[in-house]
Amino acid sequence: MRLLFILLVFAFPIVEILVFIRVCASIGIVTGISLTLLTAILGIFCIKRVKLNAISTASQALRTGKFQLDATFSMGCKGVGAALIILPGFITDFLGALFFIPLIQKVLLKWLEKKFSKIDIADKQTQKTKGKVTLEGEFREII
Repeated sequence: MRLLFILLVFAFPIVEILVFIRVCASIGIVTGISLTLLTAILGIFCIKRVKLNAISTASQALRTGKFQLDATFSMGCKGVGAALIILPGFITDFLGALFFIPLIQKVLLKWLEKKFSKIDIADKQTQKTKGKVTLEGEFREII
C-alpha cells in the first residue's frame, strides 16, 4: 500500500506535466495556460457555492432534526471536485469534474456503504456487538 502511495505521489505530477505539455502542443501554450487559469477560477467559485450550500443544508438539518446522508455526501463530493479543479492540470480538472456528476456520486456512496458495512460497530445504547455485552465499571488490582 505504501509503495502504491509513493508511486502516486511521484508519478502523478509527472504524468500531469506530460499531459499538459501534449495538450499545449496541440492547442497552443497561451490557450493551455488560459484554460488552466479559467478552471482554477471556476474551482474557487464552486468551493464558495458548496460552502454556502453546506451551511444552508446544515441549518435545515438542525431545524428539522433530520440528517440527510445523500445531500451531505453530494456536497462533500462537490467540495473534493472543486478542490481538484483548482489544482493546475487537465487530469485533475477531469477527475474534479467527475465528482460533480450525480451518478458518480451515487455509485461512490453505494461502494462506501458496502465497504463500511463490513465493520462491526457497537450499538451505543445497549453496547452489544454480536452477542457480546460490554460492561462498564472500575477495577482495582490486588497484589
